[in-house]
Formats: sequence, C-alpha cells, structure tokens
Amino acid sequence: MRFGVGHPTVLTNHQEQCLVELLKNLEFIALRLMKVVVMKLLRCVKSVAVNAKVTREEIAAAHRDLTEAVQVDNQCVTSMDCVAVPTGSRACGGPNGYVIYAIKSSNAEKIRLLAQKTVQLERQYNLENSVISICSMVMPPSVLCNQANKCVSGSTSSPFVPAPFKWEDLTEKIALVTGGSEGIGFAAAHQFIIEGAEHVFITGRRQQVLDEAVKKLGNNNVTGIQGDVSNMADLDKLYSVIQKEKGRLDIVFANPATGSLIALGAITEKDFDDVFNVNVKGVLFTVQKALPLLADGGSIILCGSIAAVKGYPGNSVYGASKAALRSFARTWTVDLKDRKIRVNIIQPGPIDTPALARLGRNEEENKTILDTLKAATVMNRIGSTDELARAVVFLASDDSSYVTGIALFVDGGYAQI
Repeated sequence: MRFGVGHPTVLTNHQEQCLVELLKNLEFIALRLMKVVVMKLLRCVKSVAVNAKVTREEIAAAHRDLTEAVQVDNQCVTSMDCVAVPTGSRACGGPNGYVIYAIKSSNAEKIRLLAQKTVQLERQYNLENSVISICSMVMPPSVLCNQANKCVSGSTSSPFVPAPFKWEDLTEKIALVTGGSEGIGFAAAHQFIIEGAEHVFITGRRQQVLDEAVKKLGNNNVTGIQGDVSNMADLDKLYSVIQKEKGRLDIVFANPATGSLIALGAITEKDFDDVFNVNVKGVLFTVQKALPLLADGGSIILCGSIAAVKGYPGNSVYGASKAALRSFARTWTVDLKDRKIRVNIIQPGPIDTPALARLGRNEEENKTILDTLKAATVMNRIGSTDELARAVVFLASDDSSYVTGIALFVDGGYAQI
C-alpha cells in the first residue's frame, strides 16, 4: 500500500494491518454515532405530550394484552426480518436492555402496536422511559431466535413450537410485602404485579386501609392480611394463610414504618418500645418465621432509611432502629448463604409518602421540613414511591443475582455528599 504525492510511502505488512484495523474501528464508531442520533430522533418523535390522564389499570391492561400476544407468537422461521422492541426499562416486561423479538409472522404487527401502546402509556404515566423501534436484524435467524429464547437449537430449518416464552421479571414468583397498605409498601406491591408476580401478599395494621389498598391494586393475584408485625400471633396467622394458599414464598419485602421525632431527654420507655417492636423485632421475626416457606435462591429486602447513617435532631431512636436493619442484612447474608438466599437493604431518602407528610405538627411545619429535605438532596426534589419500588424490584429479581449484603441508597444523593 502506497500513500503520498510525489514521494509515495510504502507501508510494512504490520503497519498496513494496523491501518486496516483503525479504519474498521472508525467505521464502527461512525455507525454507533449514527445509531445514537437516530435513537434520539425517535425519542423526540415519540415523546409527544398527551393530555389525557392515564390510570394504572390501563397500564396493567396493556401489559396483559402484550403478554398474551407474545405468548401466542411462538414460531421460529428462517427469515431475517423481525420486529424488535428494545426497552431501557421494564415497560415491555424484561430486565434493562431486554429485547422481545417477533420473527416475521402474522402476529408481529400486532405485537409491535401493542408494545408501542404499552410504552406510550408507561411514559405518559412517568413510570418508565422506554424506546420502541422497528429494525431489520442482520444476523442469522438461529442467533436471532436464540436471543429471543424462542428456539432451543441452532436449526434454521422448518418452524417448530418451542417451550412457552416467559419474559416478565417476576414470573411465577410469590411475594410478601409487609406494610403494604400505603406509601412505599403499596408502590412495591403494585410494581411486583406489573413485573408479572404470580401472587402478592400485603399486610397492614388498619383493616379499612388494607382493604382499600387491595381494591386499588385491582388484581385477583393480591391478598391482604391484617396484622401487626410486632405481634407473634399475627405473624403466625399470616404465614398460615400463605402456606394454605400458595405453600411457598420467593420474595420477602420487610417494610416496617413507624417512628416520630423525640428529642433526647424526652424519650420514654414506651417511645423506645413502640419503635423497636415494629422496626427491629417485627423485621427479625417477619424474616425468621418466613424461612420455612422461603424458597432456596429467594430474595429478602429490608426497608431501611438514610437515618441509619445521618444524624438528625430528635431522631435517635428511629435512626438506631434502622441501623439495626443494616446489621441484619449483613449478618443474614452469611446465615443464609448455603440456601443461596440473598439479603439486601434499601435505604430511602426523602420519599413522597403519607408518613413524610405527617412529620410536622402542622401544615406550616410540614412545608418547612419538606423544603429542607429537598434542598439537602443533589436533585433538589422529593423522590417518588414508584422510583423506590423499581429499586426494590431490582433487588427482588434475578437482575440482581450477584448482589447480596448491600445497602442500596435511593435518596437523590442526600446521604452521598
């Protein structure tokens, strides 16, 4: 190979190979940049605001329709044409980056339209931020089918019917959420349902609020069981119902929520017992009594707080109770390693819950507290329960299969700076 004008340069074989590799890399980079630009344009085109209010029931219905369509489309053929539904979230029912493929078939267009509808609803409701695109995949159909988990061999010959295609993150999982009547617990239960959990049990101390929560979740696969986690008889009743109805658990989200601001010097024995009985004793026995039902390879998530690592006036008892949970997560990770049960703790920062709204003694004090909390976060806002719930789903699912013993902070940077 010769370069130059008037004085040509002769490259050695090694230099020529390096140049060829460089040109290939530049070509690859150019293609990736083009893809990024195209995807950004698609996001802009598809992010047109819609004024109609979307309900969670509409989103759940869209998920069900998409699930049925994907499960019907179960043939693998030799054509390289495809419909692809990439998602940067779980709106289409898989872990981050998952792709649902419908190999050229009579059902492909239906899947594409249903997937578009699902993602549009999710985006409008601000539950997810997903992307839909149509593509022609330049790869052997055997690879394409294997990536979609629709074929079990590399054959590109005649179509055949594979095993059922399952793509929800929590398919066939049985979950328990304590404190599931409102706030973080309710949002987690709802997200478990969206992710395809087979059944979700929720608990709460107030029967009326619990009944309303079950009604709002609007799903036949939800059971509400009234009880106090600090009461051993109530826990025994809870696990008796789960044993009778399902016979096992795969996920336990221990979500204790009680506490108040009491300055040192004014703390009574009752104040201490009220907090530790629920937040520490209740969590310990919730988990311990769940162990006979909890499947090997299951997941335990504890709900802690940034109060475990930050000092606030009047928060010594509550903060100490949440610090105890951090210790539980570390110790139980080791205790349960032989059963491959993962134990992690979620550490919320300021989250928009009914409990947060009740921190002050009056509306003016509540506003002052909320403004202070907002200003203390890097993002200058209060987090949503849905944002926290998606982090809980991550720890509950196989997406976090190599994650155990950690404290996952969902706090807008509050405790990180």
